[in-house]
Amino acid sequence: MAVIRGLMAQGDMEGAERSLRSLLDQNPGRTDALLALANLYLAERGDLHRAYPLYQKALEQSPRSPEVHVNLGVYYLRSRDLPKARQHIRRALELAPDMAVAHYNLACIEAAEGNLTEARKALQRAVELDPRCAQWALEDPDLGPLREGSQRAGHLKRGPNFQ
Repeated sequence: MAVIRGLMAQGDMEGAERSLRSLLDQNPGRTDALLALANLYLAERGDLHRAYPLYQKALEQSPRSPEVHVNLGVYYLRSRDLPKARQHIRRALELAPDMAVAHYNLACIEAAEGNLTEARKALQRAVELDPRCAQWALEDPDLGPLREGSQRAGHLKRGPNFQ
């Protein structure tokens, strides 16, 4: 997987895809490879249809994996199926209550639904767990409603608080 991450970091998505497919041909039970390939399709190519069966297979193999549930939550967020996104993010938080990326994605869901107070709380918790979330939030289009509300109120902060 380190070689594959290196290919992705270099922008060689075709090489990463070939390597992931080869790895999965040799060992179809590699949940990490399934998620990496699904994420490549979703994040790099915006291909929801190719990503979905991989996420589903990962869920079948590892139903108690918080990483699988977070990834499915992101998939459903991208698909604009917010109830299913929330269901998977909540399950991830049940399995791993201190998972920063799950709190972060919950903030994205809350913001998409217009629940800005809840979005701020979830984002604050994410930042407490992983300060990098504050930087991600400044550029994430999913959190646009949260930033816009903060700007109108005149107190958008470039730090952990979007109050």
